[in-house]
Amino acid sequence: MDATTNPPRLLTPEELGAVIKAFRDVRKWSQEQLAEVAGLSSRTVQRVENGKPVAAKARQRLTFSLN
Repeated sequence: MDATTNPPRLLTPEELGAVIKAFRDVRKWSQEQLAEVAGLSSRTVQRVENGKPVAAKARQRLTFSLN
């Protein structure tokens, strides 16, 4: 890595929520459909999309489900 390149950073909960919602919208999935595919409750999907912090395992399940 050269001196002008910034290292990668983690997304904030708000940024992650926006990304999850955008990917879900592209697939035309409801929150309930994403929750079912990810093995989570629809309430957890709502919390993520609203920028609330959730467990790392939940974030991982959502990102793997949308990959």
